Amino acid sequence: RGAAETAAVAVAAAEYPMKEVPTNPNSDLAIYALLASAVVVPTLGIGAMLAAKEKGWWGACCLISGLITLLWAYYAYLALEHRVPSSRPSVRPRGAEAPSGRGG
Repeated sequence: RGAAETAAVAVAAAEYPMKEVPTNPNSDLAIYALLASAVVVPTLGIGAMLAAKEKGWWGACCLISGLITLLWAYYAYLALEHRVPSSRPSVRPRGAEAPSGRGG
């Protein structure tokens, strides 16, 4: 009985620091970016396809290989930008002794 009353008092007296949910004043920017990309990306894509169509086979080859190259460069950038340190132990030269856990 005493523990239940103490818990009820503690819950009733608890302070919750968040009284209201914060809002981002720039939340409209995501909608504008979505609408802009819905117009810009298809326009650029159609323009690239029309330019490639005029060049025949070479245009198609350049369009496909260009997209693959851009994707490869983007992934290479991500891999180099967010490099994770290696978890492998460093390799010691032959004959070098492993460090002992003792100081001395």
